[in-house]
Amino acid sequence: HSFNQMMRTFFICALIDRYAISSNNIRIRSFSCFRTTIYIVICVPVFWFLLAIWPYTLNSLENGRCAGKKGLSAIILSSYITIVVGIIPLLCMIIFGLLMLKNLKNVRARVQPSTSINSVVQRIHKRDRDMIKMLLIETLCYIMTTAPLSINLLYQSATQTISKSIDRQLIESFITYFNGTFLIYFNNSVSFWIYICVSRSFRSEVKNLCLKCCKFITH
Repeated sequence: HSFNQMMRTFFICALIDRYAISSNNIRIRSFSCFRTTIYIVICVPVFWFLLAIWPYTLNSLENGRCAGKKGLSAIILSSYITIVVGIIPLLCMIIFGLLMLKNLKNVRARVQPSTSINSVVQRIHKRDRDMIKMLLIETLCYIMTTAPLSINLLYQSATQTISKSIDRQLIESFITYFNGTFLIYFNNSVSFWIYICVSRSFRSEVKNLCLKCCKFITH
């Protein structure tokens, strides 16, 4: 839980940094600096390591497995996961993503096309398109991989007092595994493949990095 939340938080911080560095406001731009980065890198892991202790106090061991307690604890845990994993990160991604794109459009509007700077304008347009594609695709993937987990947790809380057959329990166990394990791990790795597929500059950087590693190993 801690590492998953760190990944989401750092992604949101990256969006905030891009928004800040593209802003016309000097105070907002001052947020994007090395000192702020060091502060965030230190504080974010500490915050999530400490906060992650509380949700696990709502779990118990059942048949050798860690499972949520029934009753009020299950409702609290489901609400916590829905808000912290689903709602808050998604809203932050949308808000700061749109603000970043707005700043990029303002930067593009200030550049007056001419023969001498035509290549610069084309690079700005290409950068805008890449950022828009990556933001939209990554946000969509985040919704698709985290929404089922929140829905499943709320469903389990609502049906915890209902008597269920063995077949239903097996089906629900598989759905819980798929939503809570497979999709979460998939979400952690999907960003890399989005950047590879969408951004040519990112592909070039990865290619150069691989070539440098190969040269280092062979020599």
